[in-house]
Amino acid sequence: KFSIGDNIRFKISYNVFKEIKGLTITVALLSGLSKECLTLAHYEITKSNIAAGTAGEVVIEFPDIYMKPGEYPLYFELMDSEYNPDSKDVIDDLTAPLIINGGENIEQTDFRPDQPSGFFAIPSRIIRNEIQDKVLKEAL
Repeated sequence: KFSIGDNIRFKISYNVFKEIKGLTITVALLSGLSKECLTLAHYEITKSNIAAGTAGEVVIEFPDIYMKPGEYPLYFELMDSEYNPDSKDVIDDLTAPLIINGGENIEQTDFRPDQPSGFFAIPSRIIRNEIQDKVLKEAL
């Protein structure tokens, strides 16, 4: 549970079971009713080949979030950089939803329950990328 204006961080840990070319990650917030994607963060973790047995961790942050209060089911996806569907791993609506409460910053918004809302973009950034740090150290 978070309030408007909070920083939200997702820490994703993973293991690679067969060699892949690069790695991308997607974190999506879905509609609670239709399960449509409302907004997402998509990043290429590395373009380098990743050997089987490699473990990694990435932390994605949605800073200072201002979105309509409610429940947002979550979608996580890891895939190689070539978007090969055989290398795709998904967690779709298998975690507790992200819950946004109004909090003390609700007065700084123009959310109105009688107004429709739609798709939106929110800023995000990677604040930790363990696999990329390891690849860079090996290159030095």
